[in-house]
Amino acid sequence: MRRASAVLLAALLVAGGVVIADTQNPPATMRLAAIEATGLRRLTAADVIAGSGLRVGSTVTLADIDASVDRLGKTGLFTHVSYRYRYKGTDLVVTFEVEEARAETPVVFDNFPWFSDAEIVTAVAKAVPGFTTHISDNAEGIDRITAALDQMLRARKLPGRVEYIPYLDTRNDSHAHLFRVTGVSSPICDVTFSGVEPALLAQVRNQVAPLLRRDYSRIGAMDFLRGTLVPFYRHLGHLRVQLSGLTARMGEAPSACAGGVVVAVPVEEGAVYWWKGAVWAGAQALNPREMDAALGMKDGEIADGTKIDRGIRAVTTAYGRKGYLTARLAPTPQFEDLSHTVVFAIQIVEGPQFRMGELAITGVPEATERRLRECWKLKAGGVYDAGYATDFMNDLRKTDPQLLSGLGQMRMSVKQDTATHIVHVILTFGPA
Repeated sequence: MRRASAVLLAALLVAGGVVIADTQNPPATMRLAAIEATGLRRLTAADVIAGSGLRVGSTVTLADIDASVDRLGKTGLFTHVSYRYRYKGTDLVVTFEVEEARAETPVVFDNFPWFSDAEIVTAVAKAVPGFTTHISDNAEGIDRITAALDQMLRARKLPGRVEYIPYLDTRNDSHAHLFRVTGVSSPICDVTFSGVEPALLAQVRNQVAPLLRRDYSRIGAMDFLRGTLVPFYRHLGHLRVQLSGLTARMGEAPSACAGGVVVAVPVEEGAVYWWKGAVWAGAQALNPREMDAALGMKDGEIADGTKIDRGIRAVTTAYGRKGYLTARLAPTPQFEDLSHTVVFAIQIVEGPQFRMGELAITGVPEATERRLRECWKLKAGGVYDAGYATDFMNDLRKTDPQLLSGLGQMRMSVKQDTATHIVHVILTFGPA
């Protein structure tokens, strides 16, 4: 933390837009008449004053102001703090010049059902000035939040201890600061919904039944809901369904949920959409008719999101059977809200075509290996077919089951040479 020298920055007096250096020697002690701050973006001058530990009207020395710079630096809120001052007689005005640390990482309060989100944010903001939902990546801010949450537990005489965990959301590789309570059980006893069509409510509740009696976790509950409710709705054509977060509270007597956690889930179902076709771009190896057939969607049917997902995978598989092992499909739905129809624009990057390299067979007698090689029709230099090994085994089971008798399970591994675009195949036979 760089701290500006009081000797260099002291006694700059701004008068009429001109900076004038005051050569008067400062007294040993001065009355602090005012505190100002520059360079603020998110925080306020009051946040700076609170973090400095200085009090307007008190008697201070330059050493006190130096110490206040150290205190501000340790809050984790700033990447730079310096100060300048001006005075008349024994009255002093201090101006802190700061650069705020970027509060870019979200904070997740994972399992605090005894408090509302607003209560938590208010308590944390007292420890971390300017806090709303994000903080910078520094240990001081994390320690302050942990202490504030521990204090909330003690004030309510609640058991448990606050634990900090760096969290990675694997859906989008984003990071978060996660705080949770350990040493206490908070089982979910009910899940309520808003925004759900009455005709679907029973099915929705059935989808989330496995959540009941689990210990409450905001992260865990949201992951479960995304993995169950979103596919459920997409299967019904609600392609734009949104789960806009959740809230939790403790159940109260005389309800059957007393002592347990009630989770409330707002759902934005969105409209049901109907399929209006796919538009393909970037394809050379497959023509639109082949890709439409693999996709398996028919004009006018409900746009079943899970069926669309399977169709996209089927098209990718079709590319693999033509040697395009790295083909990538990027589907983008284009919604027509008046007609509630959807067209999928699917951009394809085919990548290189791979060819068959060497075949290795292990775990079988030499004579059996020769017979297996004779049956293997995918020759070196030919276009590699990613589905051929499965076809190979299925054909042998039909045409020559005795050859496979006693060989055990076949395991296939491949080595792709991305430089030469050659695939080497290893078939290993052995116990299941």
